[in-house]
Amino acid sequence: MAMIEAAEHFMLGKLGQIIFLIGGLFSTVSALNATVYSSSRVRFAMGRDHNLLSVFGRIHPKKRTPHMAVFISGVMIILMVVLLPIEDIASATDAMFLLLFVFVNLAIINLRKNRPDLDRGFKGPLFPCIPVLSTFLNLILAVVLFFYRPLGVWVCLGYLAFGIGFYYLYSRRKEFVAKAAPAVHVEQPVFEVVPSDFHILVPVVNEKTVEKLQRFDIRMAKAYAADITALNVIQVPAQLPPSEGREYVDCARSLLGKAVEVAEKDHIPVYSLVKLTHNIPKAIIETCEERKIDMMVLGWERERAARDRVFGTITDEIILNTVCDIVMVFPVAG
Repeated sequence: MAMIEAAEHFMLGKLGQIIFLIGGLFSTVSALNATVYSSSRVRFAMGRDHNLLSVFGRIHPKKRTPHMAVFISGVMIILMVVLLPIEDIASATDAMFLLLFVFVNLAIINLRKNRPDLDRGFKGPLFPCIPVLSTFLNLILAVVLFFYRPLGVWVCLGYLAFGIGFYYLYSRRKEFVAKAAPAVHVEQPVFEVVPSDFHILVPVVNEKTVEKLQRFDIRMAKAYAADITALNVIQVPAQLPPSEGREYVDCARSLLGKAVEVAEKDHIPVYSLVKLTHNIPKAIIETCEERKIDMMVLGWERERAARDRVFGTITDEIILNTVCDIVMVFPVAG
């Protein structure tokens, strides 16, 4: 209203007021159309990625549009408009944006600490002072907004609490199963074996060290009456689907064949496995959980350790996120 009154004083009187009002209505409709469009597409992507119920990821068989995501988004918008005053809707939206900025700043701090190896397109000056200051300022604005229109802020907090609870109770498990690295090659031991209660995993990477690493595994397998799973992980660039890595499966099978051959000479049961993935540590961690691994033997490939890392980004991530025992085998100089 203040802007419309200003237009009346500075733009042709009542005519200026009408022109400004019409322009405002058109811009609002345009912004609303973009909001509804983006809202439905975000829900569609989350449903497709199993972060929401699969119904959000459905495509209309004829029109090829995410009809269920559009419909549910429209229903939610209508409910907000009907049940809440416009001031509280604005308050909820503002609170959501403020908390979004808080999470963005916290994510910057977290990524700088836990993933210092990432290639970044920019550098934030005075780190971490600016992200910390920005976090506190956004929280202060959210508190002020709460005292101005508390209902809208409560709606925002309730929406976030529901989303977090839904993710940890439902989406996390579904996403893990759906995005597990696909196994493209699985081989059982060639001879009949007695089921073992102890399982050893050895990720095989380097052809030069596979024999030495496997001989160490054999000694451990004999000591624990265990079987061995030899795993080779083929990393595919994030821009490509995992299936693009199938052309490297033959090389992986050849590498695993050497590991199996060494172990079978001592009559140790070996299971060989090839997986395609975008994330090597995640594929190894998934394999540990799937095959109930008790011990994992890692050969250190002299990975250059980044800041706040002991063995390197990949190896440290595996060590920190697995619950089995881990044995590190270091290369011997000379």
